Amino acid sequence: MSAPFPLPIEDRLALMDAIARYNLLADQNDIEGYLELFADDGRLLMFVPWQPAPIVDVKGKTTLRAALHEVLSRREKPIKIFQTHPVIEGIDARTARTQTEFFGFWPRTQDEPPTLRLGAWYVDIWTKSGSRWLISERREQPASAPLAH
Repeated sequence: MSAPFPLPIEDRLALMDAIARYNLLADQNDIEGYLELFADDGRLLMFVPWQPAPIVDVKGKTTLRAALHEVLSRREKPIKIFQTHPVIEGIDARTARTQTEFFGFWPRTQDEPPTLRLGAWYVDIWTKSGSRWLISERREQPASAPLAH
C-alpha cells in the first residue's frame, strides 16, 4: 500500500465538515440535503453482519433518492447518530478516502427513550468537484465486519 497523498488542511477540514453534515441531515431525515453530499453518480452500499452482499446497493441520485425514501419512511422517530473523528487519507489531489465509526440511537417504540441500536463504519471515497468534496462511494458496514480498503 502506498503512502497517503498529503491533503492540504483546507481539504481535510472540508471533508470533516461534509461528514458532520451527512449525519446531521440523516438525523433530520433531510433527503435532499443528504443527496447534495453525493456526486451525481455516487454509490451507497449498506451491509449487515454476516452477509457478504450488501442489502442496499444504489448508484446515482435518482435511485439513491428512492432508496432513502423507502428506508426513512419506516422511521417513526428520527435517529441520532454519533461518530468518531474520521481517518482521512488522500489518494490524490482530487480523491480521498475516509473511515468513520458511528453509533445510532433510536427508540424501539414511541414510548421508550432512544437506545444504542447500531455500531458501524462509514468507509467513503470522496471526489473533489470545484471547491466541494462529494461522496463517490459510501459503504456502511457493521463494526463486526472487516473494513473494505
